[in-house]
Amino acid sequence: MNLSEGNFDRYFTDFDRRFKARLSAVRPIKVIGERAVAGISARYECVVKVEYHKDLMRLVEEGMLLAVKNFKASDALDRYTLMVISRVWPEHYGLRGISDYSYYPMQFEIIEQSVRDWQSEDKST
Repeated sequence: MNLSEGNFDRYFTDFDRRFKARLSAVRPIKVIGERAVAGISARYECVVKVEYHKDLMRLVEEGMLLAVKNFKASDALDRYTLMVISRVWPEHYGLRGISDYSYYPMQFEIIEQSVRDWQSEDKST
């Protein structure tokens, strides 16, 4: 399959340019058998950060392929690395700042606000 001929649309989608993502981290992993978040052939665990869209989060599932432009891409040729989505973990920025030891009424308020944000199209989630 030669994807350099422009037939990307047949195999991939960016959900009408709404799936805006960036590779955030690449960590080498030592595999001793199968892991819950990475298959037995995976040598790296990658974190991809995606702009939140409520309807898109319902479409993205574990097991889907994700093509990420890699470091060998140039102005003349785009090159991609294929990855398998092993976990979908939406995260709200407000929830990162609280812990079990935080003041309980503040925890509750942040959680309530986070629920409202998830139900909207708030990009801060």
